[in-house]
Amino acid sequence: MIHHISGIPDYEDGEGPFLKEDGSPFRFGNEDYYTIQEFYDHAKNLELEEEPEVEFSYSNTGCFFLSQIVESVTGKTLREFAADELFTPLNMQNSFFNDNVNEIVPHRADGYRYLDEGQFEIFMTNENWVGDDSVFTSLDDFIKWYENFYDNKIGSRGSGFIEMLETPHAFFDGISTSSSTFYNGVLPPYAWGMLVNEYRGLKVIGHTGGHVGYRAFYTRYPEFKLSFVTLCNVDNALSPRRIDNIRDKFLDVLELPLNS
Repeated sequence: MIHHISGIPDYEDGEGPFLKEDGSPFRFGNEDYYTIQEFYDHAKNLELEEEPEVEFSYSNTGCFFLSQIVESVTGKTLREFAADELFTPLNMQNSFFNDNVNEIVPHRADGYRYLDEGQFEIFMTNENWVGDDSVFTSLDDFIKWYENFYDNKIGSRGSGFIEMLETPHAFFDGISTSSSTFYNGVLPPYAWGMLVNEYRGLKVIGHTGGHVGYRAFYTRYPEFKLSFVTLCNVDNALSPRRIDNIRDKFLDVLELPLNS
C-alpha cells in the first residue's frame, strides 16, 4: 500500500460503495460527511482493481488503510502515533494529523476554491479520516522535517532508516528515472511515500500533495542538500510547475547540463 502497487482503488475516483443513506453518491471534499468508522465500513468493501504488485496506481484508500493498521497494531490513532514517534522527537510542535474537522486550529490558513472572474470561496474538508491527507504543519516545523533527512532522530536506525525510505520497491527496478514526473502522469519509481527521480544528472526526491483548497509540492536534491517547496491554499495552484523555473535558475548556477 505504501508503494501504491496494492491494487486497491482510489476512493477519489468516485467508484465503489460510497453512498449516502438516500442511495445517492457520496461527495468527497466539503459537501457530505462520514465518521472515520463509516468511511472504513464503506472502503473495506472496495474490490481490487488489480492483483497486488501488477500495476502502479496511486491510492488514497490504501494510505487510509495504513492508518487503520497503525491503530490496530499500536492501539494509538495515527495522530497519537505520529505525535509520539515523529513530531515530538523532531520538536515539531505545530504538526499533527487533523482527525477532527471541528477542532479550532490557531493560525490555520483556510483553503480556497477559485471561481470565475477572479472570485474565491472557502473550500475546506468535512472528512475526519487521515493517512492520505490532513497533515497540518508550519514552515518552521517543515524545516525540521527536512533537516531530519540528513541527521535522523526518528527511531534507532540512524541513516539506515532514511536509506530505507528513499529506496523504491523492487517493482520499479529497471524503470528509467530521467524523465519520470508524477504530476505529468508518467510512471515514477516510488519509495516509502516518496518519488525518486533524476533531473539534470542529480538524484531528486519529492512528492505532490493536494486536497480541497490546499496544494503542496516538495522536491529535494540530497547531493547539494537543496530543497524547493511550495505551499498554497487555493485549489488552482499548479505547485510543481511554479517551482520548475525557480529550480532551474538554481541548477544553472551550478552549471549542470540541461539534458543528462
